[in-house]
Amino acid sequence: MDLESASTGVDLVVGVDAGGTRTRAVVTTLDGQVCGRSTSGPGNPVAHGVPAAVRAIGAAVAGALDPATGPPGRRVGRVLVAAAGGGASFETEVRRDLAERLSAGGPAPVVDCVSDLTAAFAAGTAEADGYLLVAGTGAASAEFAGGRISRTVDGNGWLLGDDGGGFWLGRQAVRAVLAALEGHGAPTSMIDPVAAALGVPPRREPVLSAVYNDVPVRLARLAPVVSAAHRHGDPVATGILRAAGAALLETVSALAPVAGRPLVLAGGVLDGGGEVARIVREGATARWSVRPAVSADPAAGAAWLALRAEVGAEVAAMFRRDELLTA
Repeated sequence: MDLESASTGVDLVVGVDAGGTRTRAVVTTLDGQVCGRSTSGPGNPVAHGVPAAVRAIGAAVAGALDPATGPPGRRVGRVLVAAAGGGASFETEVRRDLAERLSAGGPAPVVDCVSDLTAAFAAGTAEADGYLLVAGTGAASAEFAGGRISRTVDGNGWLLGDDGGGFWLGRQAVRAVLAALEGHGAPTSMIDPVAAALGVPPRREPVLSAVYNDVPVRLARLAPVVSAAHRHGDPVATGILRAAGAALLETVSALAPVAGRPLVLAGGVLDGGGEVARIVREGATARWSVRPAVSADPAAGAAWLALRAEVGAEVAAMFRRDELLTA
């Protein structure tokens, strides 16, 4: 099917996953072939502010389009941006910025903004009904009905929730380190790695200063320290990871999942394996008789949603969705 010869002149769509740690963009042709990818800085408008998020999204889109614009005249028809929060001002600024970048004297592309949860779910299953558990910088679960979010649990941000996510893990690591340094907590091998990651000596005052003089959500970068300490047999780190896994399972449990429906796991805490992912997978199988799927590339999920919106669900169904998501 030669969709690129359509009289509209539109032959590309773009999917964007604007995350708290990085922003990823995927470009596809209208027959579902991935032809560009790029990564830029954090694009979460709540954690990093609207201007910074818009810049990161624009940079990711521009980078992904660079290798895809060889033949002249190729035009983006639709961009789907998946992000957590932001509100109307964020959506307005994203649309304005992308219109300026991509119109090139012609019509501006349609820019859709959806929840990052929607893109993550689409990247993990073709089913319309099911559940998502995401644990990246933050953490949340969601129930989907007919491909739309019907209910969410947590995702309340670093200050009020996100239990079991990357920030939560990093904060627990610092708390354990401080308790050990102060003499009222169990000894832990995380003292030196945490201090090194913060760029300070392994003492109480420098650790405190480093944490309070930085953006709070950057504590998420300490999550790998906990995993590494667990692998080396640190019982304090192991306890933190087990608590994270239990918290994430409770977040899903609050949705009262129907046995057998798909559960998609997303985010860096869950999509790369490790102890927390193991706890969640085994717990989900035992509780709800489901083998969780992994949403490895929410940006590709966003591109799939953009493609389906651009060419229609029936036409999009003719392409191999799995190939797009794994290209």
